[in-house]
Amino acid sequence: MQPVSGKIINLHDVPDKAFSNKLIGDGLAIEVSTNCIYAPCQGKINIIASTKHAFGILTPDGVEILVHIGIQLLKPNAGNYNYQIKVGDYVDVRTPIVILSDELLKKYNYKIITPIVI
Repeated sequence: MQPVSGKIINLHDVPDKAFSNKLIGDGLAIEVSTNCIYAPCQGKINIIASTKHAFGILTPDGVEILVHIGIQLLKPNAGNYNYQIKVGDYVDVRTPIVILSDELLKKYNYKIITPIVI
């Protein structure tokens, strides 16, 4: 399930060595073109980064999914992320997780590279 609209990018082509070399995990990336990111799977929200640029979901069978919003953001501004859930919430596929600000989307020309890894 694609959790957000946009162009799918092979993780190997992501311009961040931690992701492209799969040091964090395997998966894919999406060049986000809309403001709402949905849950890619069912599970429990187990982490939201203090800067709000990443969140994790622990699936019922124990797999952790990390969604890292915008690898090009050197200093994420937590005000650009409006979370619709909180840590500890259970979510289903397509549950709205976070709404990105229009300011953030415009700043990066609606091309925010977002790795999703296991």
